[in-house]
Amino acid sequence: MPLDPADPAPWRLLPPLDEPALPGVLHADSFLPRWVERFDSLEALARRIAHLSAPGGGGGQRLAAEQRTDVLLAAAEGRSSPADRADLRRDDLLVPHALRVQGPRDDEPVRWALHPAVSRAVRAASPAPTAPGRAPPAHPGYEIDKDDVILVKKVEVEALVNALMRRPLVLLAGVSGSGKTQLAKRMGKAWAVGAFHGVGPKGGAAAALPATASAVVASLQNIGLLTDGPAGWFQVAELKPKDPAALGQRYAFVAVQSDWTEASHLWGYHVPLPAEAEGFYGTDALRVFLHAHQRFAAAPAAEKASPTPHFVLLDEMNLSRPEHFGSDLLSAMEVQLGSDARAELIALHRAGAGVRLRGAEGEAEVEVPPRIGWAPGLRVVGTVNVDETTFSFAPKVLDRAALLEFVDVDLGVVFSGKRYKGGRFDHAYGEHGDFLGELNAVLSPYNLHLAYRAAEEILGALGLAADAQAERDRQLCHKVLPRVRGPRAAVEPLLLNLRETVCEAPLSDADRAVLEAGAPLAPRGGAWPASIKKIDQMLLRAYTSGFTSYFG
Repeated sequence: MPLDPADPAPWRLLPPLDEPALPGVLHADSFLPRWVERFDSLEALARRIAHLSAPGGGGGQRLAAEQRTDVLLAAAEGRSSPADRADLRRDDLLVPHALRVQGPRDDEPVRWALHPAVSRAVRAASPAPTAPGRAPPAHPGYEIDKDDVILVKKVEVEALVNALMRRPLVLLAGVSGSGKTQLAKRMGKAWAVGAFHGVGPKGGAAAALPATASAVVASLQNIGLLTDGPAGWFQVAELKPKDPAALGQRYAFVAVQSDWTEASHLWGYHVPLPAEAEGFYGTDALRVFLHAHQRFAAAPAAEKASPTPHFVLLDEMNLSRPEHFGSDLLSAMEVQLGSDARAELIALHRAGAGVRLRGAEGEAEVEVPPRIGWAPGLRVVGTVNVDETTFSFAPKVLDRAALLEFVDVDLGVVFSGKRYKGGRFDHAYGEHGDFLGELNAVLSPYNLHLAYRAAEEILGALGLAADAQAERDRQLCHKVLPRVRGPRAAVEPLLLNLRETVCEAPLSDADRAVLEAGAPLAPRGGAWPASIKKIDQMLLRAYTSGFTSYFG
């Protein structure tokens, strides 16, 4: 019966990948079934098929010659000649009596005989042989997209690199829209694929971290992830792995929700039902933690000193209380795997062995243990907007984390010279940069200044407006004033400064007396009618109730 390339059954029959990967990678420019993509090379795939074809292989299950041929043709398509493909179709591939070829000594590993057409396809698909004494590639390889870059101050990049090298948990706090999440995503992928550890774009062996943060920064510059921008700035490029599925086991982006009150929101949950529904329905964060745990537990002693890097990004981490949904996480990072026999502190379920991971293709064979620990190569970064809408961090969290603050923005550097999104906002910034500068001069002392995302929205609106002054009035009223809220002592100076500095309409003593008496002011004309009206309303609420906000 011919093999259906979309059928995952043959993958389930093949034995585990318990041997080291061989040099050479399957070509990524053609469609392959998921169970074929799991192999590092055509030769590795041929070995597993040969093992399955041998008497007793695969637990008594065997593949017929036609099925073996179809599998290899699917993998070798585009790398073999028409004559090779005809040979594969004609011959009884990998005849059982020719499978095992013993070396000259009894203690040498068993060699497998390969069809000549497969050998030619392997050579065509393989890079140059690995240098003697060098380990085979441990990472999937990646490319640097230098057309997708963000500008980040060098001191901020260096501070993040330093923190990732020494602490398992890093918090990036600051004003909304300052680039925290984008920087964390890019540096997190670089950590996960081994770029911090000196692995180049074509992959390479895992290694220990360099001794200093400056050495890591230099390595990231060498591979092109970091390039020099304006004085004091880096251009941080986007890293794109050639094997996204492999990266998904070592990197996860998790958006924290406001209703996370306990650990199952972070890890997932166990369904103890029979038949097909039974299993552990895990999250992306669990998949990374579980992969890190299993890789570290299975690694030889020599490799435990430089474990495989993994990375989890918790976006808007303080929308819920981390000490509630991440209590086990906070404890586990202090007692990492390998340092203590009781290091498996993250409790997942109480069902014992045999619980399978569910929820994604190919994961039904992954077992979820009752407990896992924090692998040494794992890093968690949380982004944080600290304001009245989010929870403050408990001392337990701050004590375990490296805290970095992103509050300084420079709109002039970012929004000029085609540095921001290909220069789409350069012209608008040239016309309205002074307006944004005046706004930030007033807002910065109160840590309410506009960062890059808010500035982009305002410039975009101004660039489309027929009446620029009317649009400035609307943007001040609708984009800036809603950010202002609090008790009178905190917000009165800011509102008065906005009225006087930006709107050029200082509040007179007579008008202030009217507001303090609890009476509204009559609407005024001028260039800022909407903004002045809203500022006066907010001042009235501050004077009469002691607290004010945009919406009352």
